[in-house]
Amino acid sequence: MSTVLIGNWDRPCSKCGQSPADGALFTATKITEKGQYRRGACSDCLNVQAKDYRAAGQFADSWEKAGDWTRPCIKCGREGNSDDFDVGSKRHSKLYRKSYCRVCAAEKSAEHDRANPEQAKAREARRDPRDWPAERIAKWKKDPDKLRRTIKNANIRAKFGISLEDYEFRFELQGGFCTICDREISLSGTGKDKACLDHDHETGELRDFLCPSCNSMIGMAQEDLSILCSAIKYLEVCHRGR
Repeated sequence: MSTVLIGNWDRPCSKCGQSPADGALFTATKITEKGQYRRGACSDCLNVQAKDYRAAGQFADSWEKAGDWTRPCIKCGREGNSDDFDVGSKRHSKLYRKSYCRVCAAEKSAEHDRANPEQAKAREARRDPRDWPAERIAKWKKDPDKLRRTIKNANIRAKFGISLEDYEFRFELQGGFCTICDREISLSGTGKDKACLDHDHETGELRDFLCPSCNSMIGMAQEDLSILCSAIKYLEVCHRGR
């Protein structure tokens, strides 16, 4: 894109070479105090490019459902999904991704900064000079318990998908004992007294709180009933011999 003054410019299309004097139309993107921003290629060329991309399956209107699509970067040609393209905009509850992959976008930004050092310096000068890490540390030092609960809440959400309050409520409903061996356990316990929330590793379904020993037993047996039944039979034989 380049900046032009309304009615006072005659720039050729970057693809076909036609200018407004030849009848080429350029799509406006935004208007600022400096002038009006228009795209580098004329509308006809952009329409042809979009049709070619759609026909080749290179982008489906640039919209996707996270992770279920792939398309090539228009610069390097490398195939990628939603993890490889930054979000450009969000319209009508849909995310529109940029045409450049993140690697090429970073290179393009670096090239622009090298070519326009004054703009890069001005952008850095506009950034907030506050020392956010120091302010955050000072804030947490005033209330360390809140910091611990915040970190624990984040860890529980990442692992189980529930809040710390829901996690504690589930434990209270169970009564504070391991479902398998009836050992008394605690959320703040350590070693053998620590409460472990058992869950299905395939479906993510949450189950009961167990002591570390019982939780490890199920995990070591790979949740295979035949292995656990064989272990029971083995112990029965061993106990008969006593």
